[in-house]
Amino acid sequence: MGGIIGELSKGSVIMGVGVNLTDAPVIPDRAIPPASLVSLGGRDIPDRLGLAREILSRWQDLESAPEPPFLWPQVGDAVRWEEGQGICQGWAADGRLKVQTPDGLDCLSVGDVSGLSQ
Repeated sequence: MGGIIGELSKGSVIMGVGVNLTDAPVIPDRAIPPASLVSLGGRDIPDRLGLAREILSRWQDLESAPEPPFLWPQVGDAVRWEEGQGICQGWAADGRLKVQTPDGLDCLSVGDVSGLSQ
């Protein structure tokens, strides 16, 4: 339905979020089919300004949160992404996802994983 992108700049992390409101790009051989808010059952195009305000309100004070409120996937969860699949082995101290693949243990960053799913 969308995505989150982060960039490190001058010691700060700049985060952005995108939400597919009415349609989504079709990417050949993608592990996850495209989705949008409307395609998932919404009848009307969402109020864009209201949605943006709601997202921003939930992102307040994230720098003071000691840990994220959830970690997904959890240890033992099977995961797939466009370039592979494996079993979650947890999270590295630097925030990368540790995954046991047929080729061995791999640590994936956000840039490595597109279309992560269970």
